[in-house]
Amino acid sequence: VHYFSDAVDRSLGFEISFPTISLPPTDTEVKLDLLQNGQLVQEFPVPVLSPLQEMLATELKARESGDMFARAVTIGSEYLGILIPAIIAYKQAKNNVLQKLAIISGYYLAKKAIDAANSPDLRSWDYLPKLIAGTWLNAPVGEYQARVRIMNHQGAVDRDLGTVLIGQANQLIIYRRLGDLSILKPDKSRPIRRH
Repeated sequence: VHYFSDAVDRSLGFEISFPTISLPPTDTEVKLDLLQNGQLVQEFPVPVLSPLQEMLATELKARESGDMFARAVTIGSEYLGILIPAIIAYKQAKNNVLQKLAIISGYYLAKKAIDAANSPDLRSWDYLPKLIAGTWLNAPVGEYQARVRIMNHQGAVDRDLGTVLIGQANQLIIYRRLGDLSILKPDKSRPIRRH
């Protein structure tokens, strides 16, 4: 019954979606290890510096509140444009079950097309950093193998950062970008609020 009522609600009601930024868990910690010949030389706590996520989240909230009414009118009129003809055609079908099924299917497909056309495109947002961390490295001059450990309540991830040269005059910044980290995504065990 629950799944059926959800399906009916999604078929008749509509939801306006806006882009959202999922902030990494607040308990996220980063540690950097420097190794030589496989032996740990030094370990550095690397503070999380992530004003970018908060700035984006604030900007999105402001845009969402400003655009809500105009989007609601636009999307609502699109839904009405398919709902009213579907209701009229359904009433005219009287006892023809196949015709009624065809009308319901046509309405449902049109609604799915409207939903897809109005969903936010966030593909380019994947290139934005989910977490920014940085620190000064006060270590003896030399060549090191570096690895990073990122931890929070969802677990821990270790990544090899390759070779770093410390103390080179032409290398004042060591920058590494890691790939996708599942522990920086929203915790699947916690309920997700929908707007």
